[in-house]
Amino acid sequence: MVLLYKGVHRDIEFLTDLDEHLPPIMMDREQIKRVFVNLFDNAIQAMNGKGRLWVTTRYAARDGKVVIEVADEGAGIQSGDQENLFLPYFSKKKTGTGLGLAIVHRIISDHNGRIRAANHVPKGAVFTIELPA
Repeated sequence: MVLLYKGVHRDIEFLTDLDEHLPPIMMDREQIKRVFVNLFDNAIQAMNGKGRLWVTTRYAARDGKVVIEVADEGAGIQSGDQENLFLPYFSKKKTGTGLGLAIVHRIISDHNGRIRAANHVPKGAVFTIELPA
């Protein structure tokens, strides 16, 4: 996915730290691709098309989970918005339907995983996905 975005978004620096020893994950590839499209598009829009986007993966062996993080340097999450981010039709954008993160949440839940959002230090947002290995 990162390679597809690199060619189109030249003002976005993609920084990856991918664990080479991840165990297999039972997943629907197309649905997980949709998760990344939504998260990447939101991050790029939050950064006004310019900045750094991090993608990291690791295996939390003790929990038996694969952890994926997508972080950006955008405006971050405003206080009070945290609990509404994954609700249908919630949006702070002038355009869009407010369904992107609701769809992401549903896909991750359908894969018996969980997703959470937080502010990224020093600025931006970070979305953490946990999927069973």
